[in-house]
Amino acid sequence: MSRDPSDEVREQARLAFLANRINPMQEKNLKTFPFIFFNGVDEATVDYDFNNNTVIEFEADKKNLDIKYKFNEPDISNFYVCYSLKVNMTAQNDSILKRCEAIEAAVRTLFWKDTRVKVIVNDTIIHDG
Repeated sequence: MSRDPSDEVREQARLAFLANRINPMQEKNLKTFPFIFFNGVDEATVDYDFNNNTVIEFEADKKNLDIKYKFNEPDISNFYVCYSLKVNMTAQNDSILKRCEAIEAAVRTLFWKDTRVKVIVNDTIIHDG
C-alpha cells in the first residue's frame, strides 16, 4: 500500500527537523522552484537556514536504566529561504506577486508553514514574507 504524498512530505520535514539538516530531495526542490514559478530565469541561487537550535533535555536514572526525554516546543522563528534570481526582463512574468506567493506556498508545504520566504529579482527585493 502506497503512502499519501502529503504524509511523505510531512515525514521528510520532521526528519529534517530532527536531523537538523535537509535531505537531497528537499534541497533539489528548493533549487528547482524558481525555474518552475518564474519565466526567463538565467540564474538562481538559494540561501536557507533550517537550524532549529533545539536542546533536548533528559533525566537519566542509571540505577534502573531509565531515561526520560523532555521535548520543548521547537523554535523555528529563524527558518528562512532566500532566492536571488537573475531574470530576463523580456520574459513573461505577469502577476509577479502571485508567483512569489506560489513559491512561498511551495516552500512552506515542503517544510513548515511559518518559514519566511524572501525573493530578490535582479537585485530588488520583491517579496519578503
